[in-house]
Amino acid sequence: VTRSSLAPLLEAMPQLADQIAEVITMRRYEAQRRTTLLASEAVGPSRQLQQSRTIAESKELSAKVRSFFGMQTDAAQPQHLDATLQGLLIAPVQRIPRYILLLKELQKWTTEHTPDHKALEEAVKALLSQADHINQSKKASDDSYAVLKVQNRLVGLPCPLVVPERSFVEEFSSSVVIGWPHNTDKEPHQVFVFNNLLVLAQLTSTGEKAADGSSTGKCEYMAMMDTGPWTTFSQNKLFVTIHMEEVTWAFFYETEEEVVRFTRCVKSALNRSD
Repeated sequence: VTRSSLAPLLEAMPQLADQIAEVITMRRYEAQRRTTLLASEAVGPSRQLQQSRTIAESKELSAKVRSFFGMQTDAAQPQHLDATLQGLLIAPVQRIPRYILLLKELQKWTTEHTPDHKALEEAVKALLSQADHINQSKKASDDSYAVLKVQNRLVGLPCPLVVPERSFVEEFSSSVVIGWPHNTDKEPHQVFVFNNLLVLAQLTSTGEKAADGSSTGKCEYMAMMDTGPWTTFSQNKLFVTIHMEEVTWAFFYETEEEVVRFTRCVKSALNRSD
């Protein structure tokens, strides 16, 4: 592996120079510690002194590594938002794709006969699997947080909305009839569409409705319907009926476009194409 081949990779991953320097200096520190610690009572102060030297050497060596590969020094690098709490929290997660890039670059310089070739392949596979797991966990966390925000807005819920594998899809404003066709009384509702649930609510005095049908502020819970493979739909020109377990709701809109948009959203949330 040559300097020119690694320089672009190190430029894309500035922290790698620090990590290289840290590994080298920690090995120096361990070697020096074995030779300088002569008495047990001197272990504490000697170790502290060695650690202080190690930190200084690591910073100095890091600058030398950057200079060797033609990279910017810490003083010349622009200050980004990585110093924020969010940047610090996401830093460990960002290391995974960087390690994948590094190992893939090393793979380019190894052949099948290289002793480390198989180990590199297994490492890349393991990191890719871990990255996929992180992405799935992040999506599940985002889904739960979106459901939680809706849950916190609804007053009088009989049960929590946040459950595993539930995700919030979209909010609509509609005139709804519960118990169609025996009942024909329409009432304005906010309709919260989840991947396995429909929730009806009405705006409170603190709630405000937006032009796109969504709302802000508190809503009073009215009813919910579990949805699944046995949910049936019937789309008409200006309303949609949804039936589940002997209960039918009718959703009325002012335009046919709104009916189509609502129907597509609900079917998409349920992974239905019928």
